[in-house]
Amino acid sequence: MKKILCGALAGLVVFQPAAFAANDPRAGGTANFFRAAPAARALAMGNAQTAVARGADAIFFNPAALAGTPRPEISTLFSAQEFDQTDGSLAAAAPFRRGVWGLSAQFYSVGDILLRQQEFDLSSRASGRSSAVTLACGQTRGPIAVGVAVKYLSQSFSGLSDRADGQALDLGAARKFDRLTLGVVLQNLLGQFRWSTGKKDDLRMILRAGAGYQANSWLLAALDVEGGDGQSLRAHGGLEGRYKELAFRAGVNHDHPTLGFGLALPALGAVRPRLDYALEFKAEGLNDAHAIGLSAQF
Repeated sequence: MKKILCGALAGLVVFQPAAFAANDPRAGGTANFFRAAPAARALAMGNAQTAVARGADAIFFNPAALAGTPRPEISTLFSAQEFDQTDGSLAAAAPFRRGVWGLSAQFYSVGDILLRQQEFDLSSRASGRSSAVTLACGQTRGPIAVGVAVKYLSQSFSGLSDRADGQALDLGAARKFDRLTLGVVLQNLLGQFRWSTGKKDDLRMILRAGAGYQANSWLLAALDVEGGDGQSLRAHGGLEGRYKELAFRAGVNHDHPTLGFGLALPALGAVRPRLDYALEFKAEGLNDAHAIGLSAQF
């Protein structure tokens, strides 16, 4: 029986910076997934990360960028937003003989979803939860870095028996030319959601290309362009300036300005922790989004 999910469900997003979409009638049309940034540094730079992602966070943006990870690293993010929305991530990466391997887990939950059987029926309320687990690997092949990421996805709603599970594949490459780095990633290849009702939804493939330019020892500029089937081109841009232990960041996430900073914390033996914060200015009528990240190299 068809359910009409109103309110927060219409804007349900789950984690990946380059979105994919599923044609789900429960959302009254095409629902956008994987829009929330899973890394504070990335969000502060407008999600322009295809060429400049680093460490464990590269799992989410371009698995080829994992190849440049010199030491084991973990990264976390937490963000609480309006409409009882919460999202977060945990990622780890480590170099091995055959490349750098990474593993990440993400979650997104939203409460107070308004449910109705038909437009004028009495409503009830439910909550939704989505998650993604990704295994990725990045390797250097001569002057080019290549990478692959395999994603397992799930989505469920309390108050409904419907549940969806799916999978998708990301393929990425990157090349460094002195101060310029170019990157490209194809996301959600062979992606599909399978609902417990028997319905299947293909995930929208996204092609994303980016460039990063290290102007000098303290200033990095990044630009991404993404597009997909049925989606207009989206641009993302960001700057990162460094002064001693501080990093200052600003960008534009499609049409939302972003700001943030990073702070290298005192080393704990061989552990090098770092704190990151990001702020995204939302459209008028919506509260701004705040994200806090903590990472460490070992």
